[in-house]
Amino acid sequence: RGDAARQRLPIVLHDLEAARLAGSEATSGNIVRVGIMPSALIGLASGVFARLRGQGGGLDVLLFERTVDAAWSDLASGKLDCVISRVDSNVLAMHPKNSFELEPLWHDSMKVACRRGHVLAGGAHVAVGDLLGYPWAVLASDSQIRLAFDQAFVQQGRMPPIPVGESLSFVSNLHLVRDSDLLTIAPASVVDEFCRLGLVDQVPVSWPVQLSPLMFITRAGLAGVPGVDVLRSALRGCCVVNSASATTD
Repeated sequence: RGDAARQRLPIVLHDLEAARLAGSEATSGNIVRVGIMPSALIGLASGVFARLRGQGGGLDVLLFERTVDAAWSDLASGKLDCVISRVDSNVLAMHPKNSFELEPLWHDSMKVACRRGHVLAGGAHVAVGDLLGYPWAVLASDSQIRLAFDQAFVQQGRMPPIPVGESLSFVSNLHLVRDSDLLTIAPASVVDEFCRLGLVDQVPVSWPVQLSPLMFITRAGLAGVPGVDVLRSALRGCCVVNSASATTD
């Protein structure tokens, strides 16, 4: 019983802090604290805010950019009310399975990006094996994107390219690609946005290894909390629009 109380204490303290924030003059009194992955910030956040603004209702959403591990830890401790994140074996091993409720939001594919005017930009479709001889900037080896990158070559019986650059952010890699001959890989929604802004071009290759879906994750027992449910509804609407747009591209 004492162990259960000690495990519950951080959640209670963070809930008290949330109540203090909700009572401050700077907010509407209805706050949701959201942990979010960088790819969701680019692919979903603006659309969600637009929907919430159109609905009215006075919901204040506080966004905190987090890695997968950090998001799950902060959710478990009560620092966050919900998380927009992926799920991997590490977080499943670290946290009790019955502590969270998961809702799949969006399956995002992978795309390869290059600078505008690169020899691969706008050309004929290429195979994954055709990209072995090019220099790459990729994410660190413990990320899902890096694993999907490596596995695409391994599944064809090839060793993955040794990257010229390795960073903690696909945004950094996309900026590296912008002014060099490097290639990089990122979620399709992110590459599409950088292409729309005229910063990079897409390499015409179909990536055979996909990421796990983005999930809306809450602590078990939070169902029916008004702010969380409003945010959940806005997310569902945005994901429907994004999926339809991806289908027509």
